[in-house]
Amino acid sequence: MQQQRIGYIDTAKGILILFLLFGHVRVIGKMEGLDDPVLRLMGSGIGLYRPFFMQTFFLITGFCSTFRIGFWPFLLKNLKTLLLPAVLLDLLCYGIMAATGNAEQSFGAHLAGFADWLSMGGPWFIFALLWAKILLWGISRLPRTYQIILVAILYLIGLALNHFNWFDNYLWHRHALLALPFLYAGFLFKGKLEKVQKYLLPAGLIGIALIVIQNLLAYFTDFTLPANDLFIDLDFSNFLLQFVNVAGGSAFVLSLAQILSKSRTLSLLGQGSLLAYLMNATIQILVFRMLMPLYPAGHIAGCACFHLAAYVLCVAVTCVLIWLIYKHRGLSWIVGKF
Repeated sequence: MQQQRIGYIDTAKGILILFLLFGHVRVIGKMEGLDDPVLRLMGSGIGLYRPFFMQTFFLITGFCSTFRIGFWPFLLKNLKTLLLPAVLLDLLCYGIMAATGNAEQSFGAHLAGFADWLSMGGPWFIFALLWAKILLWGISRLPRTYQIILVAILYLIGLALNHFNWFDNYLWHRHALLALPFLYAGFLFKGKLEKVQKYLLPAGLIGIALIVIQNLLAYFTDFTLPANDLFIDLDFSNFLLQFVNVAGGSAFVLSLAQILSKSRTLSLLGQGSLLAYLMNATIQILVFRMLMPLYPAGHIAGCACFHLAAYVLCVAVTCVLIWLIYKHRGLSWIVGKF
């Protein structure tokens, strides 16, 4: 039973990685100078999962993480599983870009400026998750009522910091505070997911329907769809709606994961989700630059085939890379399973 639950959670993470790669195909395509109707349509599709998918990652992480160990072992474990892969994979990715002639500067110059990379926060998700987990380690020591109150206060502080912009978002602390309730929600659901499994599909369908309605409102009016990924589109008027969206979107992903639980591809992507997150930009840049000679400018059907091919190839390369790294004992220890 326990093994089945783990596979189902890995599948859910794999679905979220598919969302991530889809959105980044559009981002990298624009970075490479492409702007066609198909790419713009893909941008519209991102709105269907952007309101929840990163927060669902935090929720699943809270569900899978342990906070019942001493502080120093907890800190060292998370530095090893989050910060170490972020640093080493950044260096690896830049080395690949430099070796293939796709880097803006030499590898040596990048290495010389690596302190700036760390001081500015590196990948936002890694630092936000690290700080949020450290906060939750301390909060989990309190009685349940105080836990809920403190998580709510810290979330509101994050909203205030973002709204008033009192100082820079150093080391992504705003993102950490705004992600904390979702990490905590996963923590609360430990051992309780089976009790709500039968409600996941109806809750997920209702949640996705509400998100579709919000997308239509955002398209036809000045409504701001609440979301929090690299960019924070939250304020004191729409933050409660974000919780509704994350609940519904997470229920949809988990129910879909139940249906697709036997998919080896999704399970593999889920087990290597941290690697996929950290390396996806490099993979997609190289894929786009390899395919660019085939880009059919001005031909909509051709553009659709081009972007579909780029997406499928990015997914395939990511899967192969995860498989190869996890076959190597030393590399798999460095990257870990997220």
